[in-house]
Amino acid sequence: MTSQVRNPRKKNTCLGKGAGIKILDARSICDPRMVRYLLQVANKHLIPWQPDIKEVGGTDTEALQRSGHRGAIAAPYLPLRATFTKL
Repeated sequence: MTSQVRNPRKKNTCLGKGAGIKILDARSICDPRMVRYLLQVANKHLIPWQPDIKEVGGTDTEALQRSGHRGAIAAPYLPLRATFTKL
């Protein structure tokens, strides 16, 4: 990977530190090929990114992996705060 890769046992993303790239969570392990591709694209275009490694929770990545369709699956996203609050 690149010099930006950190070595945390668990890492939550932070606001203002770049896009999140999910590596794993309690329910899925993202395809390493897709994670490498996302990191290459981010680094090529100077897009700040941060790894997302969690021991709890999950995303729709799990459902996609279990659907039986073939493909490399990973979960890039933008970290947000208070996504479930009313405006």
